Amino acid sequence: MFVRLLARRAPISASISIRPKSTSIDDFFVGSKVRLRTETRKYPLTGIRVALLNRPSIGEFTARVLEDFGADVAKFCEPPDDGFKVKESHGRVIDLTTTEDVNLIRNISGNVDILIDYLHGGRLEKVGLDPEVLLKANSQLIIARITAYGQNGPLGHATGGDATIAALSGAIHELDHNNDHVLKAAKFEARALTMAGRANCVSSVLLALYERESSGRGQIIDMSVTENVSYLDKVTYETGLDIPKAFNRFYVTSDKKFIAVSILGKGQQDKFLQITGSDPNGDLEANIVGRMTQKSLAEWLDLLKGISSVVEVLDHKTVGTHKQHREREAFNYDDSTNLWVAKATPRFTPQ
Repeated sequence: MFVRLLARRAPISASISIRPKSTSIDDFFVGSKVRLRTETRKYPLTGIRVALLNRPSIGEFTARVLEDFGADVAKFCEPPDDGFKVKESHGRVIDLTTTEDVNLIRNISGNVDILIDYLHGGRLEKVGLDPEVLLKANSQLIIARITAYGQNGPLGHATGGDATIAALSGAIHELDHNNDHVLKAAKFEARALTMAGRANCVSSVLLALYERESSGRGQIIDMSVTENVSYLDKVTYETGLDIPKAFNRFYVTSDKKFIAVSILGKGQQDKFLQITGSDPNGDLEANIVGRMTQKSLAEWLDLLKGISSVVEVLDHKTVGTHKQHREREAFNYDDSTNLWVAKATPRFTPQ
């Protein structure tokens, strides 16, 4: 479906038309699954228009979050050269080796608020879409260039994933044992770190939008997800809570389920040791591990219910059933997958 691009700041949902594929600036592509917001419900980013230059292998984290909070996103996909199968959800397929599609992106850049560049480092310059030139043509444009490692350097043109981004960030601290269990755990740590790095890309775009309100000018943002992870790790290290490892980890129960503890206060820690019957002398972690395997998850949750920082480990099949999430209506149930799906957060009051 195509959406007619209106004058700057006009609601993009005000005019919708279905027409054949065109390279005209009047035709602003939106994927078939995009939900256009009505004017009766205001979102923080309502009226903000975003064009996404995407590669399927990278994903579209930043654009998705902006869209969830009201921005209208048009997706354009330049597939990699490795035969990657492009889906409709990736956006309109473009070929930036053609003058036609280069002109399309140039024209669109002159009529949107944010251009998200998920292509390889230096790709825009190579095809004749120099960001500085685009910014001169549209002085309010925010060009968010998001790559694994940044636009320049030996890896500027490389594609990175969770493991390589986390590895180069310096934020993986627990690879002190070369065994399969530790390496598998590191995979999930790497995914969490990279998610945080991508979330910081969203923050960067919002900061640029805020700055534009006072200066009236857009800007070019060179975002390395790896450097984002490094920065967030630094902030976490400098401001984080110092909790002994034994009181800040996961444990396995007798029914092979998992329980998580993050107990800060000394009084609560002592209470935890007393209830579990753990010996504080010697190897405390090993002692607690042994005690936790003697009862089921349900039994431990009942015994430890007076300690707030002890919870069960939930997955997509169970997360929406927890009473905390039910009361806050934080998840929707997807009947097609039988999984719980998180709603966009945070919430704004009034809406």
